[in-house]
Amino acid sequence: MKQLIAIAIVGFAAVAALAQPYNVRGTFNGWGESPMNDDLDGTYSLTAGGLNPGDRHNFKVAFNDWAQSWPGSDARTAVNAGGAITFHFIPGAIADGWNPPQDRVGYDDPAMFGWEIQGAFNNWDENLDSAARQLTDMGGGLYSVDYTIAAPGTYGFKFRESFSWDISIGDNFGNSAADNQVTTTIANEIVRFELDLPNGRWRTSTVPEPATVFGLTAGGLALLRVLRRRG
Repeated sequence: MKQLIAIAIVGFAAVAALAQPYNVRGTFNGWGESPMNDDLDGTYSLTAGGLNPGDRHNFKVAFNDWAQSWPGSDARTAVNAGGAITFHFIPGAIADGWNPPQDRVGYDDPAMFGWEIQGAFNNWDENLDSAARQLTDMGGGLYSVDYTIAAPGTYGFKFRESFSWDISIGDNFGNSAADNQVTTTIANEIVRFELDLPNGRWRTSTVPEPATVFGLTAGGLALLRVLRRRG
């Protein structure tokens, strides 16, 4: 009987270890444990309330014992007008073409500031192309901008709150993470930059020229014009 009880205790301890909850830890709770809710769809969330609207807080998602935490560098966001922050966590690998490719930490849009891109494609110049770098609010915490990069190459960049480095998003969605990367292959290539705050992800993609959307090259368009004039 004692042996069965011992086995049961060991088994329970193993299950408890596997079921260790994810916590949000940050400056909003003194880096204590705020267990996240299992949303039953592979994601976790937590709304922390009673905070001062507009205050900024660093945070991570972590196990109880800090054995692992995400993102690698602290994430940072602002308290919304209702005095709350809603955090999200999507653990594991995710093959959807967005970045980071695994263990994404996000948050509901505080809707207190805009977003822009800043990077090596404009020499990190605060004054260059300011209006062109502003992302458009697409709703639901999704932001997007189409930006023309003059010369082909690979460029580091970050998303940041408009006109400030107080809150920025690097490659792992952390505030002081490494630069994101974007590569262009032709001159004046149009790149779409997208930022999805609740899902903790970002991506870039090239925007085809209007001609190529219809399967026509510049030469093909010129030939088509000649044929139309002859007709």
